[in-house]
Amino acid sequence: MDNFILTGCDLHDKTMLLEIAEGRSQPLKRTVSNCAEGRAAMIADLQRRGAEKKARVIFAYEASALGFGLYDELTAAGLECVVLAPSKMARSVKQRRSKTDEKDALLILELLRGHYLAGWTES
Repeated sequence: MDNFILTGCDLHDKTMLLEIAEGRSQPLKRTVSNCAEGRAAMIADLQRRGAEKKARVIFAYEASALGFGLYDELTAAGLECVVLAPSKMARSVKQRRSKTDEKDALLILELLRGHYLAGWTES
């Protein structure tokens, strides 16, 4: 079985809220500045984590008006990235009413876990 470092991200103009987890472990919450320096530091941290654990690093966020710049930066750095369509993410009425950045990042992380840890993808 592959080792995974999975990151769910709630992306905004100025910040990114990350939920980072190794496989099924408890996630680590981290807020990163959405600027060139902040993204570079985040990418370096994820690369370091992946190298230390000999793990595939997979990052995901919802598509937004911010475009695919973050996707381009992550994939250029050798990290895997998934951009999710918000309209295709199942949410209950209750989830939509109590929406927070942390809950959004956790939902994305759980979607990654469900997909990658179930073995639905190839290495």
